[in-house]
Amino acid sequence: MGRGHPSETECLRLMDEYEMLPNIRAHSRRVHDVALLLGEHLFEAGLKLELPLLKAGALLHDIAKTATINNGGDHARLGAEWLSRRGHPAVAEIIREHVCLSRNPEEPWPLREVEIVNYADKRVLHDRVVTLNQRFDDLRQRYGRTEAALSRITANQRRSQCLEEKIFAHITISPDDLLAINEWS
Repeated sequence: MGRGHPSETECLRLMDEYEMLPNIRAHSRRVHDVALLLGEHLFEAGLKLELPLLKAGALLHDIAKTATINNGGDHARLGAEWLSRRGHPAVAEIIREHVCLSRNPEEPWPLREVEIVNYADKRVLHDRVVTLNQRFDDLRQRYGRTEAALSRITANQRRSQCLEEKIFAHITISPDDLLAINEWS
């Protein structure tokens, strides 16, 4: 374990401990695939990213989803609390911000692991990589029950599109190239 980031084996144990449902595990694995591919390309392009942190954050971003499905609550906040209590503050930050970033992607700051996982999560619908438009259409259908909810989803889509532009400005692959991940076993 380096710099306080749980290894993949530890992440899998945590998934067991917190009784992560199989469909949420499959989603988390696919988010991991997207985040790691982007992280490796960004690292090769010279960005200072910690790939072990990126891996752990992607695998554990929905660690509290099962608990909140069963008991209600904010899965991002609860998961962040759990990982923070276990001594993993950097992973906790990724979990806390995987739904909505605290910083505006339009601002000129360097990309961090938290933005990569946030974006990767927006590209995975269940266990399939999709476009941002497909993902946000699904979010509108499932959660857009009120004007306020629709407004939040639309604002989050604009931030995600900005983040996509920021990420892909550094690398030679395109957002559509991520769709090939669906062919991985």
